[in-house]
Amino acid sequence: MGEEVRDISSKLSGREYIRGRDGRVFVLREFEITDLNTVVMINRRVLPENYPEFFFVEHYRSFPKAFIVAELDGRVVGYMMNRVEFGWSYIWKGKPTRKGHVISIGVLPEARRLGIATT
Repeated sequence: MGEEVRDISSKLSGREYIRGRDGRVFVLREFEITDLNTVVMINRRVLPENYPEFFFVEHYRSFPKAFIVAELDGRVVGYMMNRVEFGWSYIWKGKPTRKGHVISIGVLPEARRLGIATT
């Protein structure tokens, strides 16, 4: 592998190798368009709310740094789509602020409990 393996608590910075809760190493990295079919399959397999392919592509084009996939043993096993929105602050009433929005998270059953969706 040749890369530094980090604990689950590390922040994502490029391609990150993370040691999961059971000791296996998974990779967090930015989505690539070649991941599309796998991400769509994960979405349809594990979530009741399914998005069409164009939704994933549009999200990738609009928020490429906020679309993350997880790999285990060289295969994509999960994803997380996020975006930053602007709205009114709940803390500073009446002031505009940026807000993080998690659009969708999906992890295949065989890759759960490693910490993929908690990283």
